[in-house]
Amino acid sequence: MKTIQRFHSKTKKHVSRSHNRRVGIRKMTSNSHKNEINFRSIDKADAKKEIQNYINKHPEGSLTSKIIETLRIDPLLTSDILEEMKQEGLTFSKPVE
Repeated sequence: MKTIQRFHSKTKKHVSRSHNRRVGIRKMTSNSHKNEINFRSIDKADAKKEIQNYINKHPEGSLTSKIIETLRIDPLLTSDILEEMKQEGLTFSKPVE
């Protein structure tokens, strides 16, 4: 699995997770470099509601990447929310085969 590294677009310096949340929308290019995702600026409470609704509509399960792509929510925020939901017993995860 590749680590997502973030750099400020002008200075090329590493930036913190909170920087991207302050900036709002950022872009991620897929491994194929064909699909670009413009992430929405959304607070954690609203993101959690949307993720929960998505999970409820897909009881067969879903990949984290599919949730990120479909809802256009920042990957780090999505991961934080899913981990929080897992701790609360609202979701579970399993390795992809």
